[in-house]
Amino acid sequence: MMTSGDGRWGGPSPLKRVRVFVQETFVSLASPTYRCYFVSQLLSNTGTWMQMVAENWLIIRLHGSGLALGISTSVQFAPMLVVGAYGGVLVDRWNKRRLLVATQSLYAILALLMAVVVASGHAAIWMVWLAGLVLGMVNVVDWPGRQAFTVEMVGATRIANATALNNMVTVSARAVGPAISGLLIATAGIGTCFVVNAISYGAVVIALLGMTPARLAKEPMALRAPGQTLRAIQAAWSQPALRAALLMVAIVGGFATNFQLLITLLAVQSLHAGAAAYGRLMAYLGIGMMAGSLRVANRPPATVLKVGAYALLLGGAYAILIPDPRDIMAWGVALLGVAAGLFLAGAAACVQMLSTPGMRGRVMGLFTVAMMGTTLVGGPVVGWISQRTTPQGGLALSAVACGAAAILALREFRLLRGRGYAGPD
Repeated sequence: MMTSGDGRWGGPSPLKRVRVFVQETFVSLASPTYRCYFVSQLLSNTGTWMQMVAENWLIIRLHGSGLALGISTSVQFAPMLVVGAYGGVLVDRWNKRRLLVATQSLYAILALLMAVVVASGHAAIWMVWLAGLVLGMVNVVDWPGRQAFTVEMVGATRIANATALNNMVTVSARAVGPAISGLLIATAGIGTCFVVNAISYGAVVIALLGMTPARLAKEPMALRAPGQTLRAIQAAWSQPALRAALLMVAIVGGFATNFQLLITLLAVQSLHAGAAAYGRLMAYLGIGMMAGSLRVANRPPATVLKVGAYALLLGGAYAILIPDPRDIMAWGVALLGVAAGLFLAGAAACVQMLSTPGMRGRVMGLFTVAMMGTTLVGGPVVGWISQRTTPQGGLALSAVACGAAAILALREFRLLRGRGYAGPD
């Protein structure tokens, strides 16, 4: 028998395998710049989810209707759908670090203003909607800006890994933030969540200001010129792989990422469960999404074909829950989370790899519109079908959408191979 390099029989020890896995998965954290940013984003995203829960609770107290909640969501996502592509143009024109300092500061100011309004006892529903609209306008440049800035911190060779880790941060905060928010609302009041969120944005501002500009791999900034938004769309459409990736993201983002809506309906209507069971299901979803994101971080960058496979897996996870989810709900939702984490992290990494320096902000702007802006269109459709039929109707629509995205990926892959396309697939 042969011994391994560390003198053990049968290959590396389990401890060494774990150490190698951790090193490969979190390789981007070797950069001190990105490491500080990573921690600050974990704090900030947790604060954001705390505020989202507090805001929804405030709306219910003020108005007491689902319609008011729907309007609040709409005003936040509408700017992204309408002018999200132009937000990417602005990202390419401006210094990204300074841009993010500005957006994070605006987020903090908005959170503090809402905390003051809540504490004063004069909060009104129109104030919440107005704050949501302003928040949505800031999102137009902040979301693509954060994604485009990642490559300046870690470099092109680690961008796929860092993008997957960014996604892991988001889903981790999604699992932790609401729980903390519920505790604070019960003990210290709604306004406290807004204050904590404002402080969490300060952590990101400190991390950004503490960076050494010379250590950043800055990409060239675009000069001001007419028609840049349209040219960005034309450029993305002319690249077969990038076009396929963005179309897949638009289909899945619009009709198959409404997890909170569908899981809520499943818990209430299929399981006849209460808040505790709903919280457990959301925790299973979050844990699964973390696992999927970490898997992407540990693997080579996702290609269009691989992202299509992730979409197919996501569709399969939805389909498993359709017949009678009561006996398999826990592990079915966990599998849904894994598949969602794989797709979301894989698609973001794929689009990042297909972007070019000087155009990254515009491409990530289109990605954000495809992922988040389309939710404003697809979300109500999924909700309407679920209401008119059963939650299984919404699950079926989501599964079909994922299948359509997978078919699109396979079609584009065959076309690329047939044309002898030499670019990344």
